[in-house]
Amino acid sequence: MFISGASRGIGLSIAKRVAADGANIALVAKTAEPHPKLPGTIYTAAKEIEEAGGQALPMVGDVRDGDSVAAAVAQAVDQFGGIDICVNNASAINLGSIEEVPLKGFDLMNGIQIRGTYAVSQACIPHMKGRENPHILTLSPPIRLESQWLKPTAYMMAKFGMTLCALGVAEELRDAGIASNTLWPRTRVATAVVQPAGWRRGDGPRPQARGVFRRGIRDPDQARSVIHWANPAVRGRAAGIWCHRSVGLRLRARLGVGS
Repeated sequence: MFISGASRGIGLSIAKRVAADGANIALVAKTAEPHPKLPGTIYTAAKEIEEAGGQALPMVGDVRDGDSVAAAVAQAVDQFGGIDICVNNASAINLGSIEEVPLKGFDLMNGIQIRGTYAVSQACIPHMKGRENPHILTLSPPIRLESQWLKPTAYMMAKFGMTLCALGVAEELRDAGIASNTLWPRTRVATAVVQPAGWRRGDGPRPQARGVFRRGIRDPDQARSVIHWANPAVRGRAAGIWCHRSVGLRLRARLGVGS
């Protein structure tokens, strides 16, 4: 598995869950030194992954930098012999309105979410062709045009861009046998990045976020048990693109696994 943005939160939880199945995991993230406000680095994440039962290859890099991404993918292939799963998890978050988010923030989110997803997918694809059951998994929402899904503008545009990339890749690579799927938690997840915005476990939904997240809030480790059902190494069914707000029983049924 090659995964972006896995030094903490949902990305780390995904990596630890597949590590429990003995996966080899190459992770790329920007956090090499401890952040003053956020826990963990790429190296502490690698330690947690190995303690969970997998092999980890931590690499410092910026998904917006094509050369950095290409070098990381090449190193992963050299270490593990190929790539079976590509997970586009890296994201930046700013839930301000169009009047509140400056262009610098807009560029950051669209650079990481859209350019990063495109760059990581593009670099991984040549090394996924010919594998037994290759998958690209992108952490992004279904494209919904109801009014409640269309705000906050900047964040919505960036996350929908990830989904459009995943949809395009699914169609372009269908004949090559590479599946491209998206996954979006039904509830808000109490990651270290989200909590500084004022979301705590048990909080009600914030008005500007109702179009992006539904009610409730959970720990990343609680969410990973649902995310695990999308792990193609375990459930493996290469079949196009799935975008669900609720990924529990519906995704399990779609994959043909038990309740």
